[in-house]
Amino acid sequence: MPAQDATLVSRVTKRKTQGEPSRDLAALAQAYWEAFLEDTPVYATAIGIPGYDDRLSDITPAGRARWTARLEDFLERARAIPEASLSPEDRTTRSELLTSIETNLDEVRCDLEAWTVDPLNGPVVSLLNIESFQPVRTPEEGRNLVARWRAMGPYIDNHIANLRWGLSTRRVAVRAGVAKVIEEIDDFAQKRIEDSPLLKPARERHTGWSAEEREVFRTDVEAAVRDGIRPAFLRLGEVLRREILPRARPDEQPGILHIPDGATAYRRLTHVYTALDLSPDEVHATGMREVARINRELEDLGGRVLGTRDRGEILRRLRTDPALYFHTRDEVEEKARDALARAKAAIPRFFGRLPQADCEVVRMEPHEEKHSTIAYYRSPATDGSRPGRYYINTSAPETRPRYEAEVLAYHESIPGHHLQIAIAQELQGLPAFRKHLGVTAYTEGWGLYTERLADEMGLYSLELDRIGVLSYDAWRDRAARDPAVAWRGGAPSRKTVRPPRVPRRRPRTRGCFPRDAAQDRRCPHCEGGPMKRAEDPFAPVMKVAALFAGYPRPWFIAGGWAIDLFLGRVTRDHADTDVAVLRRDQRDLRSHLALWEFDKVVDGRREGWREGESLNLPIHELRARPPSGTPREIEILLNESKDDEWVFRRDVRITQPLSKASFITRSGIPCLDPAIVLLFKAKTPVAKDLADFDQVGPHLGLERRLWLRHALEIGHPGHPWIARL
Repeated sequence: MPAQDATLVSRVTKRKTQGEPSRDLAALAQAYWEAFLEDTPVYATAIGIPGYDDRLSDITPAGRARWTARLEDFLERARAIPEASLSPEDRTTRSELLTSIETNLDEVRCDLEAWTVDPLNGPVVSLLNIESFQPVRTPEEGRNLVARWRAMGPYIDNHIANLRWGLSTRRVAVRAGVAKVIEEIDDFAQKRIEDSPLLKPARERHTGWSAEEREVFRTDVEAAVRDGIRPAFLRLGEVLRREILPRARPDEQPGILHIPDGATAYRRLTHVYTALDLSPDEVHATGMREVARINRELEDLGGRVLGTRDRGEILRRLRTDPALYFHTRDEVEEKARDALARAKAAIPRFFGRLPQADCEVVRMEPHEEKHSTIAYYRSPATDGSRPGRYYINTSAPETRPRYEAEVLAYHESIPGHHLQIAIAQELQGLPAFRKHLGVTAYTEGWGLYTERLADEMGLYSLELDRIGVLSYDAWRDRAARDPAVAWRGGAPSRKTVRPPRVPRRRPRTRGCFPRDAAQDRRCPHCEGGPMKRAEDPFAPVMKVAALFAGYPRPWFIAGGWAIDLFLGRVTRDHADTDVAVLRRDQRDLRSHLALWEFDKVVDGRREGWREGESLNLPIHELRARPPSGTPREIEILLNESKDDEWVFRRDVRITQPLSKASFITRSGIPCLDPAIVLLFKAKTPVAKDLADFDQVGPHLGLERRLWLRHALEIGHPGHPWIARL
């Protein structure tokens, strides 16, 4: 290369490297924003930015690795821009850009997709919600929708692969969250395909389209749902039932401390949600101070409103008076609309800058409301095609306190999130990422501030509504409780943490920090805290199920309890709880219940099962005693198997695929199939066995009846039950 050319290249390279800091920062901020939209195309659609409506995020390990590499590159480039030479406004941009990149990196490094099963925002809800904001105004937009719908099946399969990867690395979700998602999928599967919300766009008239365009669109959408999305959801349900649920973390271990490297993940997620490098102890101390303040305010307000300063009495009256709760869905919606209307009328007197975008109240769809939060806000489309929306959950209105409705509306809509987010979107002269992205602590901090601001604006109808303010304030006790659960590994003492929140008559999760704790229906940080429930008739079974949580091999509730769980009701008393495991897994059983004492039953006698002893036929019954006496002694039955077949111990000609030898209840408990249970009972049936047959026989269904009849004809020819099958 000639010397003058080398000198020119050196000068150009130096100029490119150093550049003009302000211009370099603007270019980097725009490049980061575009990369963020590429990584989260559904978010781009949700805020009305075109060009991304035909795809979904790449959640494969390769896709996550590419995104991580891009973030690391952005971070290096942002740090290289000299702060000293920037204007004050650009310094703010640089600082916020670094924070946004760093928090995104922290989150992606937690590998949440490998171990998160989320009933609030997981695929079962998030994918079905896309139709509510996906534009379908032109044939081209219709083709984009079809492409995105076709991508949903592979997306769900990638979600499955990620969960299996997490399982292989001993990272798995909390049992309660998995059971809830299974229930969501069951609800989805039970509905007619014609009722799927993903088919709504195909039913619209689409005026301006040709007849051929409308027909092609309708056919393609129906095919995508019927042949791609629905089967993929069913595959996910089976994987959750068969693979994830049996090895899910017990509900008593909701904290991410219980996953490998959970302590590091907790610190990272604390930074993600706060943008601060706080230790769990610092978070806990902040929460404790807030709890003390809220307690004092509740006592003062209770004295004025209810005539008592006793917290226990205040909470008792708030949770037991039916007049304080809604009665119908329409009442819930009417209250939300009234609160928003009054806030709209008052807001010009308090704020000079107001958003151009309107805000409206929308009921959640049926597919979402059962497991969703009580309410949320969705920002308007930047192109003006859709207003901001305050989504309300109107299900189970009798569980929703009237005195919380106004504070909820003001937090989510005006003067809360709508005012905050819609104004930010409409600002001019700011980098796009600053208008749309933010830290949870800031976003929710504004919502919290406006709960009190609404009082200063005179928006609350009654002084009783101010108790709703304190009830929502009590969510801040999560700062005290979350470190205790997620970091220290257990729930905090009620003697030290006594939040004044009103106990709900039904658990309703609004979300939890960090994200994993929101998956636990009994997590004390989520809205409502631990519920006081009536004694569950299946409580003895639940105790055994908790005992086997994390057991790495198949196990099933057997005997009469399996019959009652199949029917969904208790039909008779049960002297004990039988558990079936596979004989080939007896070492895993011994390891899982390492502190328990075992006896084997030999010719009706109990003998100790020695450590390391392998049990072969005819021994098939074990008695296990816990070290603490809770739960009580259980009977464990060793079942035969060969490869993927369950084999009847008394006649090896009778078999059943292991996949059909059991069922899983809605609450996630695996049970031996009732036809197999009846086969065992058929040898010498006593009164309780005859009662079990009478109860469950009419409900077996054709396939189970045929299998049991065939098995009885082989093993017990002439059995009286054959004629009744």
